[in-house]
Amino acid sequence: MTLNGHTPTASLAIAKTNGFHGTAHAPKKRTLCFIVDVKNWAFDNIAKNISKYLCADFDITTLYITDFEDEPSLLKRVFLGETEWDIVHFLWHPLLSSLFEARQFYQVSKDLSEMERRYLISRIASTCKTTAIYDHKYLSDNEHDAMQISTLNLCDGYSVSSARLDKHYRANPNLSDPLGILSDGVDLERFRPRDLDVGSSDRPVKVGWAGNSSWDSSLVDHKGLHSIVKPLIQQFIDEGVRVEGDFCDRAVQWRPAEKMPEYYRSIDLYVCASLNEGTPNPVLESMASGVPVLTTDVGIVKEVFGPLQKQFVVADRTSEEFGEKFRLLVSDSNLRRRLAEENLVSVKECSWEKRAQDWLEFFNSALEQKRTSSQTKFQLNALFHAFDAGRLHFTAISRPPATPKKIKTVPHFLFFKVKRWISRE
Repeated sequence: MTLNGHTPTASLAIAKTNGFHGTAHAPKKRTLCFIVDVKNWAFDNIAKNISKYLCADFDITTLYITDFEDEPSLLKRVFLGETEWDIVHFLWHPLLSSLFEARQFYQVSKDLSEMERRYLISRIASTCKTTAIYDHKYLSDNEHDAMQISTLNLCDGYSVSSARLDKHYRANPNLSDPLGILSDGVDLERFRPRDLDVGSSDRPVKVGWAGNSSWDSSLVDHKGLHSIVKPLIQQFIDEGVRVEGDFCDRAVQWRPAEKMPEYYRSIDLYVCASLNEGTPNPVLESMASGVPVLTTDVGIVKEVFGPLQKQFVVADRTSEEFGEKFRLLVSDSNLRRRLAEENLVSVKECSWEKRAQDWLEFFNSALEQKRTSSQTKFQLNALFHAFDAGRLHFTAISRPPATPKKIKTVPHFLFFKVKRWISRE
């Protein structure tokens, strides 16, 4: 992985030497804390896999937002607890944003003494804080998104999940550049094919889709399940084509992670119709399971696909091409088999074991950047200002409304004088 155009530094851990005997002790492992939104979902999957392959380099802890009463409770646990982590990585980026937001930070620190508050601010500023961007959600011009993304300048390094996101964020003159590209991986031990039976003529072709159809719910169907995938399958059923859908929609019913490998092995074709994605993970899991894919041009699909599978990347999900590619895949079992075989080879480069080395380089570079930059001082000032601004805000809204002054009645004679003056104009 290239990090800001230079080769990442080696591990920063230094072996200590016994002063009496001159014998070198094993270097003390650094400490790393992942902040994750919920258990057994996308970010938790990342944390678990990175923990598996970087356990020799870090003592790793994962904290879940849902295990705490509120965000201030979690932030106090992280920065006022016994463990002083070398790195706190916010896989859930909005929590990092709230750390530097005036009203949120005031809620975290308002009940502390001045000495405790100064200690908290010092701990936060001196800790290497990193985060990751996995989607295009914060690239809009609205005020909320601008506030969320501006906090990237206050962390000690952030990654993006694809080359296209890297390009977007480097083009923003108001943001620091990403420290690296950390694409998602796939667990090849869990996701693997049972066989390459990708649908025979004696049964319907089973089309799969997985995700959360209500993600960022609005008038736009971002994931495309309801507006693209389901209508497309129904259209072919109405034409008499033997095809059926089988969907893992978190918005409808939760399917445990341990059941997902069997799900992928049960489908003949995976369809992704998203407008934007960071990876997407179900595509990698389908590839590892020996399943051919039809997808929009999102995330890292073009970076990981082989030459044949790239032919089934469509720019516009509403185009005739999307339907034509779908028809071709549904009707040709030999084509599906060839795609499955190619995917099993291509996906080997996406194993978590290989991806974990990129993460190690990212963390090493973030620690080095923290050590050599003036970011800690910058963060100290930002946090003190955040507390003061938050205090002013809550002081203002907690004051009782001022009693309005009594307005004197305008004398009648003045009213008539004004009326006559207006009538003369």
